[in-house]
Amino acid sequence: VLSGRTPSTTGRNVASPTVRGPAPPEGEVMLVGIRVVDALWYWQQGPAAMLTAIQRFDSMVRTVLKTYYGYEVRREAGEGFFVAFKERRQALHFCVALLQRIEEMEWPPDLPARPIPPTQA
Repeated sequence: VLSGRTPSTTGRNVASPTVRGPAPPEGEVMLVGIRVVDALWYWQQGPAAMLTAIQRFDSMVRTVLKTYYGYEVRREAGEGFFVAFKERRQALHFCVALLQRIEEMEWPPDLPARPIPPTQA
């Protein structure tokens, strides 16, 4: 989670065309980056399963984002999002709720398991 200031967006759209949700926050904002770790590896190992997983993941992120009044700044094709919030509390609650939903998410059974390197086991 990053904090920063944005210029006023009055009269112009500074976000990507994929933006969904409320108007972009102005002034001091909280920025959150969401990335699927090792997404390229998953795409290479099981593209059909990864497509299903990413579709579920994207839907889940957008649902949780809407709940906490977040703004989708950008979606990184097949691997994550960049989102913004007006208030720190919204960003924090979004992150916690998203992590809980990821843990509960039903992943495709044919999604390959990523081996854990020995240094991380």
